[in-house]
Amino acid sequence: MDNRSNILSHAVESFASRGYDAVGVQEIADAAGITKPTLYHYFGSKLGLLNTIFTEHFAVLYESVEPAAAYHGTYL
Repeated sequence: MDNRSNILSHAVESFASRGYDAVGVQEIADAAGITKPTLYHYFGSKLGLLNTIFTEHFAVLYESVEPAAAYHGTYL
């Protein structure tokens, strides 16, 4: 597993079990076996990491729901 995927995996696990606010960048870095600068290199910040998780993990759900949620005018 490459560093990026490894970081994402550990972040998802940590955020899911304890919540975003309760998890620190150092904790994710330690769990992934990398340094904080490596995490910042890939994601820029903890928020950037969370945004990447949302983008990558929910893209499939969004793509399947978006067409059904599209507004095509009023149905009277």
